[in-house]
Amino acid sequence: KTMSGFVVCLGETLFDSTPAGIFLGGAPGNVAVHLSQLGAKVEFASRVGDDLLGREARRRLSSYGVGVSLLQSETTPPRSGGGGGAGDGPGGCETGFVLCEIAPNGDATYTFNEPAAWDVLAAEPALLSAVAAARCVVHGSLALRAPVTRSTLVSVVGAAKRRVFDVNLRPPHVDEPAIASAAAGAWLIKLNDDELPELARMLGLEAGAVGDDAA
Repeated sequence: KTMSGFVVCLGETLFDSTPAGIFLGGAPGNVAVHLSQLGAKVEFASRVGDDLLGREARRRLSSYGVGVSLLQSETTPPRSGGGGGAGDGPGGCETGFVLCEIAPNGDATYTFNEPAAWDVLAAEPALLSAVAAARCVVHGSLALRAPVTRSTLVSVVGAAKRRVFDVNLRPPHVDEPAIASAAAGAWLIKLNDDELPELARMLGLEAGAVGDDAA
């Protein structure tokens, strides 16, 4: 497999626990899998724990044809007990896991484990080189929640030729200044109808300045 003409998707790796079952998820990983199914060459950059879910995530992504050479792994046992906020310290984080609860009206609420391994994505030289060489880089807003991964994203995505930014607002994991900064420099922004006015507000845009053809 050559590294020319490929796409890098980077951000969270997590498993969604829903009433229907437990599924490998996370917006960047989902994009990576769909691009691979469409025939694109894709490298997925994230971080998983030194645990069963982390190994399973690597196995599943590989089975879908997604490159995992940039998928980092924790190498120390998971931390026990309490601690700081998401991504405040190094080592020992478990693979991301989200409890999705569905209300009778269909609305979903999400409870994330934190810190998770994807909160401490390291700015390794291989990651920077891949981002600089890729034809496009895809990342989302959720990975901006923690200082380590946020710093890594800021330090590497500036080298991207083209950058797609996936707005995925999951309160309280919303860093508005970081989201606005990432959106301002993106080649393409993906968001839904509810997120559109929120992003417009973060960018200081008037409601009427956002066209009906925004996607």
